[in-house]
Amino acid sequence: MKKNLNYKLLVTSVCVILALLFLLVLTVNSANPTITYAYSENEEVYYASLGNSRKETESFTYTTKTVDSYLINPSFPNYYNNNGNLQNTCANVAGANIIGYYDRYYDNLIPDTATGYERNNKYTYYPMKYSINKFQNVINDLYVKMSTNIYDVGSTQTQYKNGLSAYVNSKGLSVSYSSVLTNKHLDLDKVIVQLKKGNPISLFMSGYNFTKLSDNGSVVIWDKYLYDDNHIAVAYGYDKVSYFNSNGSLIRTEVYLKVSTGIYGVDGVYIVNKYGNLNDAESAKIF
Repeated sequence: MKKNLNYKLLVTSVCVILALLFLLVLTVNSANPTITYAYSENEEVYYASLGNSRKETESFTYTTKTVDSYLINPSFPNYYNNNGNLQNTCANVAGANIIGYYDRYYDNLIPDTATGYERNNKYTYYPMKYSINKFQNVINDLYVKMSTNIYDVGSTQTQYKNGLSAYVNSKGLSVSYSSVLTNKHLDLDKVIVQLKKGNPISLFMSGYNFTKLSDNGSVVIWDKYLYDDNHIAVAYGYDKVSYFNSNGSLIRTEVYLKVSTGIYGVDGVYIVNKYGNLNDAESAKIF
């Protein structure tokens, strides 16, 4: 009888402790709210590109085409991780590309180095190798500020945004974000508004393509490099191309986003709705 009583007291004590811990967690979370994006029922997506792809080639013919396009700048930073001690760094590199872009306007974002030069009213961004240590320092800092690999492999969208905000705030500046999705699909009108404001757009992707496109005036060839992991890249322009046949009938309309891939040696456009899932896309304005 005494043994059963002791067991009941032990169970009751454990339950009380667990309840107190639960209340403590709720108190801490309410005091320090964070942004959350749940792509599955209980957890966020962790972005940690492996950089492995497979190639598929697609082609089609047309007679005429119309093109609507815009670039926030003809060139854009396209940094990559050069620190072998860091892994799963796509979020950190994407953030560094945005910071490198805005350093043109706020030169204290990356201290003691220029990210590009202006000539004949044209601004050209330097490649990573121009100031590899300075640019890598930004990636290293964001690796910490974005809590990369602390809780799981890579960084979530929440960690990405909070880390980028922390870096920008540390330079005495602010950053705001704006989604360019409508009903979970890319809204080109919103994309255009943000790009014309000069705001680059972070793409949060699960499965994606970076495509090298050739067009001889009648035949389009896509060399698509397809990836099956989760990745963050930065868009800085778009082409909306409508293709017509000899009768003037519309064949197809495609949207190509000009992107900094964040992967060493990889370039190309991101063709919207051609592979994988675009979980979210948000512009970033530093001011």
